[in-house]
Amino acid sequence: MRIQEAAELLLKEEGAPLTSQEIAKRALDRGMVTSTARDPIFSHKSTIDKNIREGIYNKPELRLILTKAGRFIGLPAWDKKNDNLQPIEKSSSFDSQRTISLKISEGLFEKIQLATQAKIADGFDATAICILKRGLIDLAPAIRAGLANQLSKLDDLK
Repeated sequence: MRIQEAAELLLKEEGAPLTSQEIAKRALDRGMVTSTARDPIFSHKSTIDKNIREGIYNKPELRLILTKAGRFIGLPAWDKKNDNLQPIEKSSSFDSQRTISLKISEGLFEKIQLATQAKIADGFDATAICILKRGLIDLAPAIRAGLANQLSKLDDLK
């Protein structure tokens, strides 16, 4: 069974949204899915998040529900059903939102324009942000390693 199918079954059983981490943990604990990854929970959690975000392998369909209490995974039928979760409207801004200006090459600008035309996200800015986030996800292991290296240098100062 794929993690997406297990997630749908778990959500139906629970009758309420769960975090992707909780879904992954329950699916592994119950033997619904397996993994050879070093961190199976993180691997399955990441797969769920990526499937929803990219929409390509989001079958059966799951939804991301952003709330003031955090990020949850739900079923499409629950879009208007869960009043207690108080979804954050897409148009609302977060307090930590910042504006930045970047100088980018003409080639990169053209690639972002093409991605915008391909409807990767709604508009040029949203497309650029989407590309940036995906790049950060790929870079996360290198960022962690670099930070660990910096922390180890602080330990050497003792």
